[in-house]
Amino acid sequence: MNAKQVVSIFALAALLSTTTVANANPTDDKKVSKATATASTSAFSLWMHSPASTNALKVHVQKHTKEAVTVQLKDQRGAVLYSEKISAKQPGKALLFNLSDLADGTYSLEVAGDGQQVSKSFELKVPSSTRTLTVE
Repeated sequence: MNAKQVVSIFALAALLSTTTVANANPTDDKKVSKATATASTSAFSLWMHSPASTNALKVHVQKHTKEAVTVQLKDQRGAVLYSEKISAKQPGKALLFNLSDLADGTYSLEVAGDGQQVSKSFELKVPSSTRTLTVE
């Protein structure tokens, strides 16, 4: 293993060790309509993923700048539900959001820093259930 691979492994370990959990209350079966989204600027990269059959949204922000970066979760009216600043010293951050307490609707995750901003929208909805009747 060369020095570059070792540095990459330690950087990934540092990123994964800074996980934050928000709104940790497991309940109903809300789903995020699109499972994965990515975006990248010269200042940062964003990766969002909702694992199947969960109410969670995993977010990874990898910084490409020495400036601070802010991550915000907003509702459809633009109200900030969660905000966190990734300091200039941190290489990035992994966040885990439990979305089970949020109402159905459209939400956005915004990342901004070094004069650049990315916004990714997602929709939460409870899947409709289907009833069947069988006559014998």
